[in-house]
Amino acid sequence: MGMRPSELFHLFGDLNNLSGIGPKTVINLKNLSIEKPRDFLFNLPFSVLDRLPVSSIRGVPASKIVTVEVLVKAHKIGRSRASAYRVTVQDTEVSFQLVFFNARKEYLENLFPVGERRIISGKLEFYDNIPQIVHPHHVKKINEEKAIVRFEPVYPLTTGVSQKLMFGTINTLLEKLPKLGEWIDHELLKIKGWPSWHDALKSAHCPVSADGASNTNPARLRLAFDELFSHPNLKKFTNEGPVTPDHVIRIKSKPLIIDLSKEKSNNLEKIIIQSIENFRESYKKYFKRNHKYNSTASMLDPYPRLILVKGIGIFSTGPTFKDAKIAMDVGLNSLSVILQAAKFGNFKSIPEKEIFRMEYWPLELAKIKNSSQKLKGQVAVVTGGLGGIGYVTAQKFKAEGADVIIIDIISPKDIKQDITGINYIKCDITNENKIRDVFKEISSIYGGVDILISNAGFATVESLEKLTRQQFDKSFDLNLFAHHYFVKHGVEIMKRQKTRGVVLFNISKQAVNPGKNYAAYGLTKAALLFLMKQYVTEYSDYGIRFNGVNADRIRSGLMTDDMITKRSKARGLTTKQYMSGNLLKQEVKAIDVAEAFYHLALSYKSTASVITVDGGNLESSFR
Repeated sequence: MGMRPSELFHLFGDLNNLSGIGPKTVINLKNLSIEKPRDFLFNLPFSVLDRLPVSSIRGVPASKIVTVEVLVKAHKIGRSRASAYRVTVQDTEVSFQLVFFNARKEYLENLFPVGERRIISGKLEFYDNIPQIVHPHHVKKINEEKAIVRFEPVYPLTTGVSQKLMFGTINTLLEKLPKLGEWIDHELLKIKGWPSWHDALKSAHCPVSADGASNTNPARLRLAFDELFSHPNLKKFTNEGPVTPDHVIRIKSKPLIIDLSKEKSNNLEKIIIQSIENFRESYKKYFKRNHKYNSTASMLDPYPRLILVKGIGIFSTGPTFKDAKIAMDVGLNSLSVILQAAKFGNFKSIPEKEIFRMEYWPLELAKIKNSSQKLKGQVAVVTGGLGGIGYVTAQKFKAEGADVIIIDIISPKDIKQDITGINYIKCDITNENKIRDVFKEISSIYGGVDILISNAGFATVESLEKLTRQQFDKSFDLNLFAHHYFVKHGVEIMKRQKTRGVVLFNISKQAVNPGKNYAAYGLTKAALLFLMKQYVTEYSDYGIRFNGVNADRIRSGLMTDDMITKRSKARGLTTKQYMSGNLLKQEVKAIDVAEAFYHLALSYKSTASVITVDGGNLESSFR
């Protein structure tokens, strides 16, 4: 068992050793569960006061807390000690009053000498339209060493324990706080954006914004992570049951706890799988044991919604990303309540049979009713997602329940389309390293991928005679190699998931029916068709399907309105005649391509399949 670092010894000493704390205060501090100096540091502020610094109170609304430098002008003593004692002060523009009740004249004259300047902070009020601050919270001399902080933490208090005592003691302890070695995985810290333990404590007690006490503050999340996973009774108190009915339908009656701290790295996957299987079997027994209390109930899926892995973090699961996020929010709230209860005693939930009745109560189950969306729970990634076909495809898959991520090269601030409910990642997909990083980001957010739609592309229009090496290279970079990089790193995730998956390529009729002056485009599309087949050859053993769509004459970034007008005019046709120049005499639209992608995503027994979406053109059909 490791020894406690000597730099921390002072945090485990007696409270009597701290300045300003006597025997009576020690007794009172027990009401706040403060029994050692370390407990001060983990007694976090519950809110933050914003002491707005101003040069003058002119224009400041009532009830606003301000910090302002003033010149002391005069004292006006009340008729009795219980009546108001007023000190008139002047800022850069306005005179106003500081008001005191039950005040001692000598004390206030010493605190506010006429003709001297002071910095004061307090709540601005108006009495008969006269601005005043009643009993300022802080008074400082000019250039005093310890200034008034802009964002002041507010701590829980009890009888005999003041805000001043809490603030002063905690700041003294923070000054002596050592910087220890990090015990959380550095990659996890990077992903979460969490500070070190030392910086997290300082940030929690010395906020730099008004939301410093928010439960979503990175410093607080880091400290909560430490507190939760270092708790000696973690498994016991997290298995007591839910806090509310909403909790049990979202996260079941208890989380799954896995301790990998003593396991060898080559055994981790086996331990995780076995732990989940044990949870599943335990849930089945729980259902069977309590089914008599609701004999018409059908068992919900028996898998955990919240998984606590000691030394790594908290994971949530669900049928969709949204459900998983809800489970995480509910789970964190539940764990917070249980942790707080553990500080003052023990958390106790209701009996198991009542938990079962809540979990299978029809009114609660209505909140998580089944969806008819066929792609619910699937994670789909679309390249070129802001183009004509890519955007419509992303919207189609979103409408069918998928969690959609689109990738494109446009800066987020320049996006004109509505991408509400879709995650956008800016990336140059011709750069393999950037694609690799994108999939790391997607995996950290969604846990993996199920559908890859390799859609991005562009057309170079030039005759073979004039086609340059640079034009060829640019076409191959985006129309072939970028597809390979995208699919290569996406299917690696699918392989590790062992949940199959599907890859859909936007190929083009140019792959089989070349057009004049489209050599650079057609050659890459022909190679892309072969690339799809090569992936089929090498990855079918993993249950991953690879299919494509050959589309033609679709209004998109490749075929703009200007291009359509010029081509129609050159052929002596109207734009409508040109766009419907196929055997079916109908214009083919981006949604038709999206429907083809959707059909292939659901064709679970089809691979190496290519659907032609062009309204009918025998020359570009497969035969």
